[in-house]
Amino acid sequence: MISRSIVYILDKVKGIGILALCVGFLFSLLLGENVSAAGSWTKTDGRWWYDNGDGTYAKGEYIDGYWLDSSGWYDSAWNGSWKHNSKGWWFQSGSWYPTSSWLKVDGKWYYFESSGYMATSKWIEIGDDRYYLTESGAMAVSTTVDGLEVDASGRCTTKLPAIQELVSGSETAKKTSQIITVVGHELTLWQKQEDGSWTAGDTYYCGFGENGFSNAETRVMGDKTTPKGSFPLTYAFGKAENPGTSMTYRSITPYSYLSSERDTYNTWVESETYVIGEHLTDYYQYKYAVNIGFNIDPVVYGRGAGIFLHCKSTGHWYTSGCVSLEESDMVTVLKQLKDGAYMIIVEYKSELKNY
Repeated sequence: MISRSIVYILDKVKGIGILALCVGFLFSLLLGENVSAAGSWTKTDGRWWYDNGDGTYAKGEYIDGYWLDSSGWYDSAWNGSWKHNSKGWWFQSGSWYPTSSWLKVDGKWYYFESSGYMATSKWIEIGDDRYYLTESGAMAVSTTVDGLEVDASGRCTTKLPAIQELVSGSETAKKTSQIITVVGHELTLWQKQEDGSWTAGDTYYCGFGENGFSNAETRVMGDKTTPKGSFPLTYAFGKAENPGTSMTYRSITPYSYLSSERDTYNTWVESETYVIGEHLTDYYQYKYAVNIGFNIDPVVYGRGAGIFLHCKSTGHWYTSGCVSLEESDMVTVLKQLKDGAYMIIVEYKSELKNY
């Protein structure tokens, strides 16, 4: 198995990775190894690796449930397998499973969403690029999907419009002079200028629902998803004093509740007696917050109550459906907000055109 060693050594030399593959392939021919095989496991000096059968070897991926590290050696600590339930499929190794990330399994790329479930039959966006995940979950390559060409790397050759174009052309832009966009984990405050153009402020990392995003019209209370859509920001509030926002600001009292009761569902209630819902003063995350006008016109009982922009939790980023920011970022955003602002929440940039 001299060829594998030669490929391995040359592959470590910056800039000649392709040469490494070619040389390894040639040595395979000279040594009489089978280069047409579909792939096979091979053991060298007591360690296992996977020969792809074309002069290359697998690395940074799973083959047959076995993890091959960045050098191509089998690492038994990361054995994994596919799992599934009524919601979908995911890949797991011990207690670990990929989220919001790619994983190569048996020669094919799969994308796992924030919930950990494999994406299927949909486009996803990574930066300015988009990729299509087929019904099986495998990334499409060298094909056409929805009239769009996908190259050999899986990347769509048609570029996405600039986010400024999507924001300025949105229906929401006709209603307001301030828009907060939440695109996945990126929150940006946009301001309308006197000439009608839109400019972006800083972008902040934000958290969202533990189970990802959902359509606002079909969301169910307690599903831990963040609703997608365009929503008015109706008021700011908090346990602390107004940090300097010009928005209408409500101070939380010992009697403040966000009701989940049928007659007052999804409304702020001041009551000296217990109200089913969130007792607002119990949540340190509500030191500063903004009410996102989800499920208010009309109010649908059971769809969800109390979707806020608020300070992040101490130990994690995910929420039960709200959007979260670092406290310092929350204050910075609040100081710029005014009444009449809107928030557009989407998972991917191209969805902004829908709102």
